[in-house]
Amino acid sequence: MVDKILFDDNVQDGVPRAVGVSFKRFSLTGIKVFATKEILLSAGAVNSPQLLMLSGIGPPAHLLEKGIGVRVRSPGVGSNLQDHIAIGGATYLIKSPPSMRPSGAGCVLPRLLTLNTLRKFIFDKSGPMYGLPTTEAMAFVNTKFANYSEDWPDIQLFFASSGDNADGGIFGRRNNGITDDYYATVFEPILYKDSFTILPLLLRPKSRGWIELKDANPMSHPLIRPNYFADRRDLEVIIEGAKIGYELTRTPSFQKFESKLHDISCPGCEEFPLASDDWWRCQARHYTMTIYHPVGTCKMGPPGDVEAVVSPRLNVYGVHSLRVIDASIMPTIVSGNTNAPTIMIAEKAADMIKADWGIPVIPP
Repeated sequence: MVDKILFDDNVQDGVPRAVGVSFKRFSLTGIKVFATKEILLSAGAVNSPQLLMLSGIGPPAHLLEKGIGVRVRSPGVGSNLQDHIAIGGATYLIKSPPSMRPSGAGCVLPRLLTLNTLRKFIFDKSGPMYGLPTTEAMAFVNTKFANYSEDWPDIQLFFASSGDNADGGIFGRRNNGITDDYYATVFEPILYKDSFTILPLLLRPKSRGWIELKDANPMSHPLIRPNYFADRRDLEVIIEGAKIGYELTRTPSFQKFESKLHDISCPGCEEFPLASDDWWRCQARHYTMTIYHPVGTCKMGPPGDVEAVVSPRLNVYGVHSLRVIDASIMPTIVSGNTNAPTIMIAEKAADMIKADWGIPVIPP
């Protein structure tokens, strides 16, 4: 567990140079390692800004409030947090045709968990327990707010062959932070019934959040302030995505399974007609899911951008020999999953590091 970056302040130009890191391993604290060239920070969009701030690089007022000396004034550290979010809980009930019985059309945990499927899972590495019934299909779609001429969808739809009711609350309820009262009211009446879910995911949020320190203790989790729906336009786009998913369920293909939106509203949304705009807005506010794509908290930008933390070559402004290489450097979140773009960032950074140190870059 790294607790801070180490610097050499004895430099002629007055700009500190990163020389190493100190960390804790098991019960040993204060272990130090040093680099002869530079330090590469790849702790992600939550922990990279945390580590910079613990090391004295960040917004001065926030650092001083936490009792941390300011080494480099960098107001953009921890700001510009963006994430892909989805509306959860949009469960559609279905009826299985006779040809699909007894297995059914949806993934229902008690039906899948048998001695035979357990044997296949353990010994053959096969069977339905190896199937994750989420994100089995995707669609990138344009809402009425998208620019159709640019072919740049603003919503991604995730299709899952199960609902929050399908596992009895064992996994999904805990993963998504659903309270016992919420689950009992909305999902227990349809427990273990065949269902599927369509999650509308907001691809290009306009809202911005931030990461801040809880205190100066490296072992304390940083505080994540996602600030979802701070910009009203995000809410309007995502409910249009939900409506597109709903209209899909009314097509002949889905109606073969007698698909129907579960009609027990989440607590607080009962006053709105089912599937109305107000109902979707209420659902979005009550059941907002992260898709685990946080980015942007160590923004890349030109020297004149006061919010920029790293240069186009990923060097941290105001410090020598320190780069950030992870999803936190994205100025704006990509319109899709962040895994492949983050790998691309790493590959590009590797080429730049080699070039900066005079090492030939061999084309693939």
